[in-house]
Amino acid sequence: GYYNHRRLTMAEKRARMYTRWIYEAATYYGLDPFLLFSVGNFETYFRNMFGDLDRLKHKRPDPAQGMFQILKSTARAIYRDMKNRDLPHAPEKLPADLRPHPKMQIFFAAHYLHNLHLKQYGNRYMALLAYNAVSNINYNYPRLVMRFYERSLRHFIQSSERNRT
Repeated sequence: GYYNHRRLTMAEKRARMYTRWIYEAATYYGLDPFLLFSVGNFETYFRNMFGDLDRLKHKRPDPAQGMFQILKSTARAIYRDMKNRDLPHAPEKLPADLRPHPKMQIFFAAHYLHNLHLKQYGNRYMALLAYNAVSNINYNYPRLVMRFYERSLRHFIQSSERNRT
């Protein structure tokens, strides 16, 4: 989450646009939809970004892209794995830029997070740590994502209660 340094409020309007796909992807992979939602919200507030904020200073050859900030190399690995497993939501071809394909980004993030969750024996903290692990490990990342998780869950419960009355 390089984009959340100002602690903006939840990007509710943007997030609502992707809710159906997040729920579909989370259901397909057996993930908690609020967890998938929280990763996208924490990473970019559901803004379709290209690279981290410090990309111009560090000139990374493998920039992150999209709402879930997936590295190009990771996107290629996810794509190959999806094709090998013949998954119904695997794209025919991997686009050079994921940003124009929000549904694909969501399913890629769900696929990746699901696999990390399995590799980490169901440990959500370790899966989130691995999701964000590049050259230096940010041990705060899982804690911060889970803060977004708790906030989004609380928001959902409160809005559900308001809708009932």
